[in-house]
Amino acid sequence: MRHKINGMRTHCFTGVKKEVQLECELIKWDWPASSARTVFQVYGGPTGYESFQVNPESLEETSTGGWCACNGTPGRWDMLFIPPDQMKKAFEEEECLQHQ
Repeated sequence: MRHKINGMRTHCFTGVKKEVQLECELIKWDWPASSARTVFQVYGGPTGYESFQVNPESLEETSTGGWCACNGTPGRWDMLFIPPDQMKKAFEEEECLQHQ
């Protein structure tokens, strides 16, 4: 199920920061069984491929320090940072933090 979160997008040419609304969800990949995993995916980011594999360490890291979803490339890709409170909100809505 998709959830709405806010992030901070920094323009790659001007450096202007702007709060943006994004959608995110946890995707459970279970095929093939040997590589089953859960992925946190953001929709509306600069590249369209902002995601990471969820594990206890990534849950802790991003819910306390935030997540730089896109580091940015000057003149090409905007930077996107999702603050810790928004990451925590997304994980709580998916009940990830309760299962650690």
